[in-house]
Amino acid sequence: MLPHDVAARRAFVTSGGLQRVQEFSYALKQVATPDSGENSYGPGSKLYDSIKAVNECYPEEIVRYYSPGYSTTLLDKIDNFKAEEQGKLGNRNSASSKKGSQMYMNEKEATAV
Repeated sequence: MLPHDVAARRAFVTSGGLQRVQEFSYALKQVATPDSGENSYGPGSKLYDSIKAVNECYPEEIVRYYSPGYSTTLLDKIDNFKAEEQGKLGNRNSASSKKGSQMYMNEKEATAV
């Protein structure tokens, strides 16, 4: 149903279904071991294939967004972006303030005449 029905995919997301699938998948990955037999969670298992089929109905970005820990990943990106951009912003601000000073000086000279 999900692969062919946009309204159903949207409803699955807005009702929290996709988030629950991601949380369930994450929990299974935490407890699954390679030696746990045919009930293990991994490629080829029915559960793995079912979760994969649901995830394939959505863009990867949406699946990541509803995955546990994604907010932490985004916050890390913000921290790293700010650190990288700090120098660039400083340069832009100083150039901007120089232009502002020049404009002020030009206005002051024009009114003095």
